[in-house]
Amino acid sequence: MRSYVFLSLLLLYSCNQEDSDIISNPEPIEDHLNSANRPVAKTEAWWQSLHIEDKRLVTQNSYDMLFIGNSITYNWETTGKEVWAERYAFNSLNMGIGSDRTQHLLWRIQDVDFTQSNPKLVVLLIGTNNTNGNVNSSSEVADGVIANCEVLKEKLPETKILVLGIFPRGDVESLQRTKVQQANNLVSKVADNERVFYANYGRIFLNEDNSINQDLVPDGVHPNLEGYRLWANEMDLSIASIVDK
Repeated sequence: MRSYVFLSLLLLYSCNQEDSDIISNPEPIEDHLNSANRPVAKTEAWWQSLHIEDKRLVTQNSYDMLFIGNSITYNWETTGKEVWAERYAFNSLNMGIGSDRTQHLLWRIQDVDFTQSNPKLVVLLIGTNNTNGNVNSSSEVADGVIANCEVLKEKLPETKILVLGIFPRGDVESLQRTKVQQANNLVSKVADNERVFYANYGRIFLNEDNSINQDLVPDGVHPNLEGYRLWANEMDLSIASIVDK
């Protein structure tokens, strides 16, 4: 599906960075504002091409579930493709795009008409790229995640939303690990357990000492195949309980 055309899109971008159809942002984002909850499109051709393809698919087809996020979501169809094929491919659309922060996803979902897709459930995982360095504070990251959730609620009034906690990042005592934990604590409050649900599966990627398990997350960010399988095992329990409500 989308994964098969990704390399060609990268080649297109490297060969043709000047694009007359480039998606533009109406106004620059001022530095003193929270960038995480202000929608902004990326200008790279490969990113635009993936968004346009997602937009085409979601406006022309119906799906039971939409998976929306960044590269961790996108990789369901690459690293985790075996699990994806077994459990989700038959009734789901993967709308993950690598390197997205909350503001990029916010722009994407505002630009899509979800009427035709009418999914039963959206699985939302976003925010890890906002926790890098001094890009955003924990409260700003949380605001960005919640902004995405609010737009999805508005655009999909009959759909339930499963918001996932950002997976652990950095060393146990690092500022990034703390930022992720604080952002997740704030995001968890969005759940009303009627339309919006929250789940944090981060523990499955940790060792007993809370360090990131390199056997499941080799680069410290993206799960490997076994990581995706363990994630699916946990998430399927959540999905079953939500859909049955």
